[in-house]
Amino acid sequence: MPQKPRFQRTCVFAVFAVIGLAIFGSNKLREKEIAQADRRSTTSPPRSRVVEAEAEDAQNPIGSYAIVQRFINDGLLPPKDSVRIEEMINYFTYNYPRPKPDELFSIDVEVAGCPWADSHRLVRIGFRGRGIADPVVKKDVAQQIDGTSVTIAREVKIQVEFNSAMVTSHRLMGYDKRMLRKDFNNDEIDAGEIAGGHMVTALYEVVPVGGAISPSVPPVDPLKYSVPPENARSNSSEMLTVKLRYKKPESDKSELLERAVVDDGKQFANASADFKFAAAVAEFGMLLRDSEFKGSGTLGAVLQWAQEGKSADTNGYRAGFLELVRKAQVLKRG
Repeated sequence: MPQKPRFQRTCVFAVFAVIGLAIFGSNKLREKEIAQADRRSTTSPPRSRVVEAEAEDAQNPIGSYAIVQRFINDGLLPPKDSVRIEEMINYFTYNYPRPKPDELFSIDVEVAGCPWADSHRLVRIGFRGRGIADPVVKKDVAQQIDGTSVTIAREVKIQVEFNSAMVTSHRLMGYDKRMLRKDFNNDEIDAGEIAGGHMVTALYEVVPVGGAISPSVPPVDPLKYSVPPENARSNSSEMLTVKLRYKKPESDKSELLERAVVDDGKQFANASADFKFAAAVAEFGMLLRDSEFKGSGTLGAVLQWAQEGKSADTNGYRAGFLELVRKAQVLKRG
């Protein structure tokens, strides 16, 4: 009887703690949040107010991008610690599919080459909550004040498991202090709420078996309580499994969504526009932080990837990112 593939558990996190209601909130709420951040970032604050501004934006779940905007528009590179890559990535919306009629969430995963590390793979995982226009949520909207969020799920936890027969090591970008680490199946452990509407994006840099290992990328931890099967590699082509556990607002019983993912070998050049743009934002953040993980990426490359991923850009936010990178290039040269 074939044995199941070895999967190593990693990164259980509460969605509310990760991003918050401004991402999984209503469209109007998120538009208001971004507009406020943009207005603050276009006004150069007096030097004495820079610390106050950082503290104010730190309470905004997409506030890191506003901080970066503010400093660069003021002719300064931002402090490294103010650049939070997960918040920068999630400042932007992505074209993830709507949830199925019988589900509250959709899970969208794309795997392609990592543009700043040739032998590595990049995994983009997107979660989208059912929107307030959908029938299952719409009935609650009348009870909400215009622009507020509508909770569609609570105690939400996300878990990613990697198949150690396929993956040597992996790294989640950002979210450094926002992990639960354990208790994915424990319904007694509180996590967070999710409101109807928007989405959350997470990026992983993965070193496949046989790839060049960076000393700074942590390896997959060995299993503690079970013996790894010798033939695991030949029994599964799955690279990872994504799980999302949540409770409906009126229920005390958790529900589980699960998605297994196979890496089909796609190259970065053939990746979707959203994938390229998210990668560009992540690398921009790593370059601003002078991260040990930045690899071979440059601001010029970031511009190219972001331009390829600009897509329709109906709200102009991606065009604004391109302009921000150009300004950063000037500051770096200066």
